[in-house]
Amino acid sequence: MREYIESESYTRPLSIAVFGSPGSGKSFGITEIAKSIASGRIEILKFNLSQFDSKSDLISAFHKVRDLALEGKIPLVFFDEFDSDFNGKLGWLKYFLEPMQDGKFMERETMHPIGRSIFVFAGGINNTFERFSGDGADDAATMDPEEERTYKDTKGPDFTSRLRGYVNIRGPNQRGSDDTVFLIRRAMLLRSLLEQKVDNLFDSKKHLRIDDGVLRALINVKSYKHGTRSIEAIIEMSMLNGRRSWEQAYLPAKEQLKLHLDEESFSRLLVSDVILGASRERLAEAIHERYLTDQKDRKAADDRSMQPWPELDSGLKESNRKQADQIQEKLRRVHCGLRPVVEAGALSYEFTPEEVEILAEMEHERWVSERGADEWVYGEMRDVDAKISPHLRSWNELTEEVKEYDRETVRGIPEFLAKAGFEVYRMD
Repeated sequence: MREYIESESYTRPLSIAVFGSPGSGKSFGITEIAKSIASGRIEILKFNLSQFDSKSDLISAFHKVRDLALEGKIPLVFFDEFDSDFNGKLGWLKYFLEPMQDGKFMERETMHPIGRSIFVFAGGINNTFERFSGDGADDAATMDPEEERTYKDTKGPDFTSRLRGYVNIRGPNQRGSDDTVFLIRRAMLLRSLLEQKVDNLFDSKKHLRIDDGVLRALINVKSYKHGTRSIEAIIEMSMLNGRRSWEQAYLPAKEQLKLHLDEESFSRLLVSDVILGASRERLAEAIHERYLTDQKDRKAADDRSMQPWPELDSGLKESNRKQADQIQEKLRRVHCGLRPVVEAGALSYEFTPEEVEILAEMEHERWVSERGADEWVYGEMRDVDAKISPHLRSWNELTEEVKEYDRETVRGIPEFLAKAGFEVYRMD
């Protein structure tokens, strides 16, 4: 796109396709890219082909594109739902072949040059390019014989050959368990929308001023019912005009939020830190109780770590508190969350062996960091008074017996939380 805009030698339109589920942010993503390249020269036009009744509607659209090009602008033209029906399936494709190839369109007997422009074909029926073209290895992208015949008869291969690129937009919602970066997409999208709509929330160094609970809920809520449109709506419905920070009090009413997300889950995320913080001591004590149970056959009763909570060394108490502080981070790592138990009895929850391994390694890293901050060092023989431990090494260097200590600890997380009035749930 940059090459096309900066070079005057290209005279026919640059044609690209963009696909994604409804509300994934197809037009938003492409518009932001184009503006970042040449904000002063780009002029945006949008046409929804599913709303066109005849070819004359398309001719009228081409004239609008041509008028802007004659003014020296570069029209960024969105043809939404280009794959919709028109006198049959994929009926619009053949009418774009000449404009894409030669940069011209015919009205009656006259040929009109379109001029330099960028055509963006946004899929409405097909969520991916592979599904549209049948060019994919998975079953979801494979066409049945009738679809393949329709694609060829409607000039699908000719249309595709004229494209100079395509993008599959994944949007702010998670697309399957292997989609591990959806939170990053969501965060980038949220920041971009806030910069665009309420830049008063940013300080002079472009740091966003936002309540931790609001940010956590916006990023971690399970899904947005209408994708990017829902995030936009929540921003627009919030009372942010002239505000210096996005506080919880400025969020839309519950009834408005329900239109765009699971409001109950969102509300729990808003206040989970406050509620969990108040339960910190109960959690720390529950962690220690589990430790006593796990270690009773391994350690002597007079060991300093095996004392009941009221008599436990203050340093060990604080270590348990810090372990409690990291529980939410651990849960997020394996796509889980916590919520207050509303009815009697927390739901039973058990981590998979793979999740236990991830969480156990996190716990070991936390422990190593904690010991390092307290000036402990590595040594072959454990010496509490000299602050020496043989376990201050990387996870892969530990014996299975030592690793099992951490595995036992993280397996107990649902139990710790239940004693403090919380339950674990899977977010995906």
